[in-house]
Amino acid sequence: MDDYLSGTTYLRAQDVVAYVKKTFGVVYTVAGMTDLLKRLGFVYKKPTLTPGKHPDVAIQQAFIESYQKLKETKGKDDPIYFMDGVQDQADLLAGLLSQPESDRAAVEVFPQAGSVQSIL
Repeated sequence: MDDYLSGTTYLRAQDVVAYVKKTFGVVYTVAGMTDLLKRLGFVYKKPTLTPGKHPDVAIQQAFIESYQKLKETKGKDDPIYFMDGVQDQADLLAGLLSQPESDRAAVEVFPQAGSVQSIL
């Protein structure tokens, strides 16, 4: 179980309780699981917000060109809507991670290179 939890992030001890019950058929209380996790060297940590990587300049330029073409070919009264698939960082701050004490939790707050930006 220690190896599995080292490679998997759970935000709540009750989620680990459910995993252990489903996998091993052993029932723990949340307090009991919290104590077990502490004995195994796991601690609760807030994630560290780190900037993600922005798309390559060529990808950005291609987006600008397609956007300009869309503006030129759309009707005069047709709106352009932008959608953003980035998770709000306030959601990330609310969660705590159960990870080995030696590990550092990091969460990227910007989209990865190659992520999709949609225009409607």
